[in-house]
Amino acid sequence: YFEEQKGILWHQHKQELDKWHGPFMDDAGRQYFVNSEDGISSWQDPRIDAQYIFELESGLLTSLEEILPPAKPDTPHFDPNSNVSNEIGGRQWKTSDGAEVITLDHADANQIMNTAAKRNYRE
Repeated sequence: YFEEQKGILWHQHKQELDKWHGPFMDDAGRQYFVNSEDGISSWQDPRIDAQYIFELESGLLTSLEEILPPAKPDTPHFDPNSNVSNEIGGRQWKTSDGAEVITLDHADANQIMNTAAKRNYRE
């Protein structure tokens, strides 16, 4: 999860940096950079700030990965390798943030409870 998030962050920074062009020289021989999308310019190289911010964000994610326990679903007896969605007539999918979701299609409460009870009995 954390490595994926670092990749997403790097991609976002790269998209921002793609808007910048330069260095160019002004009449006095000073370097400047131009952001073609936002119509702004800067004397400072935007890559330096982007690298600094990315390293901070990446370091924070690394620290969180070392400190936080592995993610566990809130659902009791959750087995990520289980095919429970097929057992109860549902559909399993992931959100854009990576959260796993089971959508139940025409499954009533009794069917869900019976399936859960059968699974717990087998364990």
